[in-house]
Order: sequence, then C-alpha cells, then structure tokens
Amino acid sequence: MIEYSRNLKPPSRELRKNMTEAERVLWSRLRGKQLLDVQFYRQKPLGPFIADFYCHACALVIEVDGGQHYEAEHAKRDVERDKYLAAVGLQVVRFNNVQVLQETDAVVEEILKVMHERQIPPCPPLKSGVKANSKSAISMENSEIDVILKSPFSKGDLGEVAFDPIPISALEHYVYCPRQCALIHVERVWDENLYTMRGRDVHEHVHDDSSHELAGVRMERSLPIWSRRLSLTGKADLVEFHSDCPYPVEYKSGRHRKGNPESIQLCAQALSLEEMFAVSVPKGAIFWHGSQERREIEFTDAMRQQVEEVAAAVGDMLERRIVPPPVNDKRCEGCSLKESCMPAVIADKGRCRRAARELFAI
Repeated sequence: MIEYSRNLKPPSRELRKNMTEAERVLWSRLRGKQLLDVQFYRQKPLGPFIADFYCHACALVIEVDGGQHYEAEHAKRDVERDKYLAAVGLQVVRFNNVQVLQETDAVVEEILKVMHERQIPPCPPLKSGVKANSKSAISMENSEIDVILKSPFSKGDLGEVAFDPIPISALEHYVYCPRQCALIHVERVWDENLYTMRGRDVHEHVHDDSSHELAGVRMERSLPIWSRRLSLTGKADLVEFHSDCPYPVEYKSGRHRKGNPESIQLCAQALSLEEMFAVSVPKGAIFWHGSQERREIEFTDAMRQQVEEVAAAVGDMLERRIVPPPVNDKRCEGCSLKESCMPAVIADKGRCRRAARELFAI
C-alpha cells in the first residue's frame, strides 16, 4: 500500500463531494467493479498527491484534466506528479473533460485496454519476506513467481487478450437474478439505492490494500484472484492464510439472508485460489457488516459443481449478449435496478398486447 499524508484525507473527502461533471460521468462507468471486476477508488491520496481515480489491482491512475491543466504552472505540477507515481510503479493515463463527456465509450475502451495489459495476479504470499503484488516480488528473477505473475488472460509479448474473463461478482448477480446480471454486465446498467451505497461504503473500507500478520495468520486484503479453467477474475476482500492454506472471507453490508448467492461467489473465490496456489481450499467465511455475523462456509462438491454450471451460464449469456425477461417477484423489492428493469411493466403481458394493438390505431 502506498503511504500518503493524513492531511490529504479532508481535501480528498471534499473532492469526492464536489466532483466535476466529467469525473461524475467517468465514475459512473468505473464504480461497482464494472470493469474486469476490479475496484476503483475516486480522489485517492497517493503519497503527496490526490489521484482522480486509482486501481490497485492494475497499478493504474486515471486523471481527468480540465482546461486549467494546459496552463504552464499546472502542466509543471502534472509532470512532477506523473514522475512520482511512475517511481512507485503506477501508470498514469490522462483524458480531458471533452473526451470523457463526448467520447465516453472510447475512453472506457482505452482504460480497459490498459487494464488488460497491467492486471497481474499476485505472487503467492507463502514465502517469508515477499509481499503479494509488491514491487520487489515483481522484479524477482524467479521462474516460479514469473509464471504466477503472468496474466492467464493474455498471450504474446504485446498482451493480446486471449479471452475475456468473467467477473466473479457476476456469479452472485446471476444466482440472485439472471436479468440483474445481464443488465449490469451486458447492458452496463448501474443504479444506486440505499443497499448499494451501504455495500460500497463497506467495501471502500475493506479494500484497504494491505498485507499483515495477526496471531500467526497472514492476511491479504484486496487480493486479485483468477481461474483460467473457469475463465474467472476478481478480487477477494480478505484472504487469510492458515498454515499456508488460503481461507477467503467475503464482506457483505447487510444481514444474513436466505439463499446462497454469496456462498457461490465465495466458492468461486476458493476455486480460483486452489488453481493459483495448487492447494485445497475446503472452507471460507462470509461476514455480514449489518449483523456483525461471521459464518463459515464449507465448499461441498454440490456447491463446486454449481459454481461451474453458473460460470458456464454467465459466460454464454455474456458471449451471446442475452438479457432474460424480468421475474417480477420479491427479489425486485430491494433491487437497485428496479427502475431500469421495470419488472411490473414488462411482465404485464396484457399491457404489452394492448400497446401492440393500439400502436398503429388511428
């Protein structure tokens, strides 16, 4: 984790409250792990500077420049900032307000291109003195670590993408509601409500990229994970290493609820960790922030099979760009996408037939 001045916290909070229009537009496309299922932070203090947007998993900073950045004094400070960030291993990508506002899709595509090139799975934190995703680990001339660090989702020296991985979070969305999954990951629709804001607040605190040890248990927060076999990629909120055995912990903002969408997401993390570290991951845990409850989950054969089936179904849906019809049941009550999905309207077949009959009526 890059150290920063604590004096930057108040101005960082103020900048989040007073984002420019261009920053708000771009944030709507970065937030909620919409791109490759990785976390972006807005107005993030890094050393003596505050970055507009920061992605730890890709060591990437995105700056949205207004007209003042073309002034000599601002341009000089930008050069100093870029030099500092490059020295700590970060790549800076800059766009101006006009590009973000008028060419939003092209800007997002460019960001995705850079992310594909820079997203690096971590080296296993099983060797003493080596911190996951650290600069020293990346520079080590060790064939085993080099293989682990190489992204399984690219090929060739130029980082040409071999296939698009499925965000692990999409599996939870699909198990809860296939239409919700399609709206988020196919149509790129994202709306906020009380529950999503609470969840984002919890994860902004949880995703404090760090590596530490407590009572003999090594803990890696905000750990990038992947599975080549299932074409999955994502980030684990917390992975505890008990005697070198990974133990994923997923944080949720609310209370324990019926069903197993969260368990499927957690099991997918376990399967990814098994593939990455070549060890068995029999258990994990889900922590509900609302009820302060931590529940251990055992990954049964049936659950593992369900993860594989759901991953295949999500992959097919994303490839064919299918958006299932609305369910219009109790799941819709607390869904943040209710206004975009319009389950009651679309599910009312009688209204649809009347509209069709009256469409060309004179």
